[in-house]
Amino acid sequence: MLYLSLEHEIDTACLIKKALEAGKKVLVPSVEWHQNKIVPVTIDDLECEMHHDRHGLRHPKNGTPTDITEIDLVVVPGVGFDLQGDRLGKGGGFYDRFLGTNGFQGVSCGIGFEEQVVDKLPTYDHDVRLNMLVTDKLIRRFTRAT
Repeated sequence: MLYLSLEHEIDTACLIKKALEAGKKVLVPSVEWHQNKIVPVTIDDLECEMHHDRHGLRHPKNGTPTDITEIDLVVVPGVGFDLQGDRLGKGGGFYDRFLGTNGFQGVSCGIGFEEQVVDKLPTYDHDVRLNMLVTDKLIRRFTRAT
């Protein structure tokens, strides 16, 4: 599962295209604002018809929901990351709830620029640590907090 990037985020279009060309099933998050959750939906190409929600996020209009147990990798955006695998999102907790869902057994991978990485971010009990972080300089692997 890859996010459909916004203007200020690392562009995921190339990753999505390469995964589709390799025959991978590609999912993107569709945010259900009224339920406060992410629903993973399929995407067949980046040229499909998109819906823009009130926050500017894009979702495929005809994406098929997929069970979370079928996901082996989730690429996660972030405003900031730390050396323990914690991330700072936009404050809604959507990815933390999604990654903490019972049944998710996949790998969570943040992507960002090295200048977004700090020594330590403040965390809360509901925050879910990433398994890995890929930046323009390094690949880091982490142990999830229990």
